[in-house]
Amino acid sequence: MVGKKYVSMKTINKQKISQILFLLVLTVFFSFKSNSQNKGVSLSKSDSTKIANSSLAFYNWYLNCLEADSTYNIVQPIYHWEGDIPIVDVAEYLKRLPKLGVVSNNFVQSETERFKICQDSLKNIDIKKVLDCGCSVGEFYDACNFIDYFYWINTQEKYQGCEIKDIKINNKEATCQLLFFYESENMDEKYYGEQFICIVNLSKYDDKWLIDKIEKYLK
Repeated sequence: MVGKKYVSMKTINKQKISQILFLLVLTVFFSFKSNSQNKGVSLSKSDSTKIANSSLAFYNWYLNCLEADSTYNIVQPIYHWEGDIPIVDVAEYLKRLPKLGVVSNNFVQSETERFKICQDSLKNIDIKKVLDCGCSVGEFYDACNFIDYFYWINTQEKYQGCEIKDIKINNKEATCQLLFFYESENMDEKYYGEQFICIVNLSKYDDKWLIDKIEKYLK
């Protein structure tokens, strides 16, 4: 017929083969890219164990200190008066913190700064107002409110333990979400503090996973 071009089956087959080859190349490329990304977020058994151990070690120490009257003020700051200025007693806490071997220098520096901000605020406190109020100095400045509750568990009630809920890793950074619980009198049941969210942020230093930061909040 005049005006129509005829394409041979041979030409059509070549086009189809070219399309298939192109699709195969794309599939291989994206598969390789996906595998490369997955390698960066893979979680080895050794890493997951170290992440869990570091996270639990910090909180087990913290909770144990809250349970023992003799070591109460190690992790729960109290204060004493020097003249008209309340002095927050955190020296022992800051001394023992790095000795745990599970927190980074960044974490220790952050804690040191937290207490410094509070202490600097207390230099301006009116002792008469505190005495007339009959309350804690923690009620006068937001920077010092950690005096009146258990800072690392966001409550005035002590949990009895914690366990791992989830671990995620991305190269040399990881997060570990913890669940906190109370035990029944016969210790055969656990009651979880479901309103409290705690996510431990860790980084890998050589072969150690150390805590850099802890995110905590209530739902």
